[in-house]
Amino acid sequence: MYWNIRHIKKSEEDPDVKKYLLYHSDNKIVEVVLMKNFRRGKNSICISTHVGCPLNCLFCQTGKEESYYKLNAKEILEQIDIIEDYEGINIEIVGFAGMGEPLLNIKELKKSIKNIDDKTIHLFTIGKPSKIDCLTKFSIDDLLISLHAPSDNLRRKLIPYSKRYKINDLINSLKSFKNNSPETSIFFEYLLFKDMNDSNEDLDNLIYLCKNSKTLDPKVHLKYYNETESSLHRSSFEKYLHFLNHLRKNGIECELTASLGKDIEAGCGQLKKQVYG
Repeated sequence: MYWNIRHIKKSEEDPDVKKYLLYHSDNKIVEVVLMKNFRRGKNSICISTHVGCPLNCLFCQTGKEESYYKLNAKEILEQIDIIEDYEGINIEIVGFAGMGEPLLNIKELKKSIKNIDDKTIHLFTIGKPSKIDCLTKFSIDDLLISLHAPSDNLRRKLIPYSKRYKINDLINSLKSFKNNSPETSIFFEYLLFKDMNDSNEDLDNLIYLCKNSKTLDPKVHLKYYNETESSLHRSSFEKYLHFLNHLRKNGIECELTASLGKDIEAGCGQLKKQVYG
């Protein structure tokens, strides 16, 4: 195997959550998160497609890493194998939600997905329009788009990489994908940041965007922001409820979601190759 487990952290808040620091034979390091009994008692894992990430999203620590490498398919798949072997369990849900933007490693991502059998696959991405069509006909159960803003100007502040395309381009590519892969569920992930993307205008624009994407049948995840080293702050719980209620009143399926393992920095946006003492 390429990887060796060097460190393991177990969450005290969520005892079924562990974070593993994996060392590669050529000194690459990634973090992997295991969530036992995650959904309906199933074991889930968040795996990485890269060491580090070049996107530098304002809300994510992974992009602050100095090193950046694309992993090959064997290196990606072995993350599942080594945790299954170590824990003596069968992992049923695989989330491409660890370090790196999966669509920036599309060739190895497709090889990885093609070689995953009998597991539910969740793919998390900021959504690169030119690459989304490449996923057609692959076995992806849930495609989760890190939207986080309903307008181009605002999204580009949060996700600098999105300056390369417009949200409308992303939606059109998703419509094409959904037309060819109707069995895949589409989700819009939306972190609420205080005084950044949580105004009534933002809410109205999000509702409009979802209604204009009706053929996608998108579901919205209002996600709790895990505080990192950035200047951003999570919106109030009242804001979350306000967004939730108005989205639902407009016929948009929506739920509040929180990351597990925040106390060990295993939540979304917190992975950063932390070396433990």
